[in-house]
Amino acid sequence: MNEHTEDRRNAALWCATCRSRRGPFVYMQSGRQYCQPCAHEIRDIMGLLSAGRRHDDLVLA
Repeated sequence: MNEHTEDRRNAALWCATCRSRRGPFVYMQSGRQYCQPCAHEIRDIMGLLSAGRRHDDLVLA
């Protein structure tokens, strides 16, 4: 990842779609973090994938 991506990856406070505060969150190629159900929908509908992993990130299988 480049330094610009690292700069914008703050700790997830809520899902970018449903605004749920229940994690864990998945960081997607859109640059946003989603709860697991929303991340699966984003992947299925838009074709976006997980955008790498930090120690606290989930990666969709």
